Amino acid sequence: MVKDTNRNSWKEYDENYKRDLEREYEKPSVWKWDFVVEVGPTVPEGAPRSGLLNTPEANTALQAAYEWAVSKAPTSSYANAAKVYIEGIEENRKYSPDDTDRADDIQLLYIISNLTYWRGEGSKEGRKVLKEYRENLVMRIDHEAAL
Repeated sequence: MVKDTNRNSWKEYDENYKRDLEREYEKPSVWKWDFVVEVGPTVPEGAPRSGLLNTPEANTALQAAYEWAVSKAPTSSYANAAKVYIEGIEENRKYSPDDTDRADDIQLLYIISNLTYWRGEGSKEGRKVLKEYRENLVMRIDHEAAL
């Protein structure tokens, strides 16, 4: 169907469209919810404890990433997400106490992906160290699974 390109018809079309939208939003909601969602405990805010990861290099990189994330969190969704994931490493381990390597692997995936816009001194090296640390975790997990 081809619309008439006459200005009046387009103007009329726009007005009708706006009117229909307004009517749609004026309708009362028909959705009724009969349940309540309970959210579990949230991760406590604060820097990761020293020695959280297995190597000093990875701990230094994690601390530097956390400092960047805290400084940029109010203005960057990536930094805020990285901050939350870093703060959540220990909490995430509670769900897999017998397999903290796998818990750290998943958490590091999220952290590294949110460090994409980390710039400044030590950022490139920090990302590299965290990626290598995660790769070693994956190799260790795969090796243990093969046994």
